[in-house]
Amino acid sequence: MRVTGPTETTDNLSGSRFHVIVYGREDDPTVRELAEQMQGMALQDPEREIKLRTRKIALLRHTSEHGDAFADFVSRFVANNISHIYELRVINGFNGLPPDEDDRRRPKDGG
Repeated sequence: MRVTGPTETTDNLSGSRFHVIVYGREDDPTVRELAEQMQGMALQDPEREIKLRTRKIALLRHTSEHGDAFADFVSRFVANNISHIYELRVINGFNGLPPDEDDRRRPKDGG
């Protein structure tokens, strides 16, 4: 398994011309900042009609957003946009930190 850092992920998606959609409240500064960093957009309602710049779509969940809600978002977004999607990448739990640093910040289970 190859682990990529946040800068590599950002560069990879923008260099590959993905339309990046960050799941979360559009008025949340953290979500909005990540969307701007990725040259994408923030979106909370997967059924809202949006203009997709490309048929290559990347859906990201910032770590501040709940995983189960993101799973629902992904399935509903794909169902509503399947005819416009050629390639889809789903990135679950992106926060801009390197993976090892992110792991140190997470609370350990069981104390």
